[in-house]
Amino acid sequence: MMHYEDNISEVTDANYSVYYKCGGDGSWSDKQLHWHEELEIICYVSGESRMICGRESFVPVPRGIYVVNPYELHDLYSEDSCTRHLLLIGKRMLRDFGCEKLRFAHHVTDPEIADIFARMYAENERGDEYTKNALMALATEILVRLCREWTVSPADQSSDESESKHSLTASIMEYIDRHFTEQISVGSICAEFGYSKSYICRVFHEITGLTIARQIAARRIYYAGTLLSSKRYSVSECAMMSGFSSASYFSKAYRKMYGRAPSDNGEEEE
Repeated sequence: MMHYEDNISEVTDANYSVYYKCGGDGSWSDKQLHWHEELEIICYVSGESRMICGRESFVPVPRGIYVVNPYELHDLYSEDSCTRHLLLIGKRMLRDFGCEKLRFAHHVTDPEIADIFARMYAENERGDEYTKNALMALATEILVRLCREWTVSPADQSSDESESKHSLTASIMEYIDRHFTEQISVGSICAEFGYSKSYICRVFHEITGLTIARQIAARRIYYAGTLLSSKRYSVSECAMMSGFSSASYFSKAYRKMYGRAPSDNGEEEE
């Protein structure tokens, strides 16, 4: 479920897929909590925003580096003008560099990586016949620094096993995206895919850092937030339309994620 931003530059060569962008005038958002199979690396430049990644939430700081591992549920949004670098590295490059199974720290304090992003921006602005190769080299330099200094879990699985787990996780996420407004549960997902509850929960948590129940709730919260923003429905209506069993449960979950009540969006609770 990709949500690439407009004007992102593709640096793909014959072997690898890499995408780079620097920008962000005005308010912006990924619109919903989402995931993708690429490694996403963000270097924050200026402005105010908020980032949710897995079980963590950040207020990005200038020159801070923020990493989203493949298949992690995340969102990055701002209500004011802000600027950031965005780099996406495809799974084939991760596999060939031996880091497909690694997980990286979400918040990286590495001024050298921030400097490399500044060089990427200058190179992208140059835009000559050498730019594509130069950007690929700089992306490789960032990836190597992350692998050497910022891993939080080791690669301890075979390639086939890792591929199988990632494929299952992607299928579960897609299933949740299609059915989250219905009364789905961990049990119904296990029945859909034919695995035991213990196995499917362990694999999902291993790949995403989240429980299945948390992802279902997060997907519902984001959809309900979109409905609230339309100002066409009450809090109770948004809760029911998003798959929550009650408005009170939705309000509690919404407050836990955002730190405020859904009624603060200007809607009246019923």
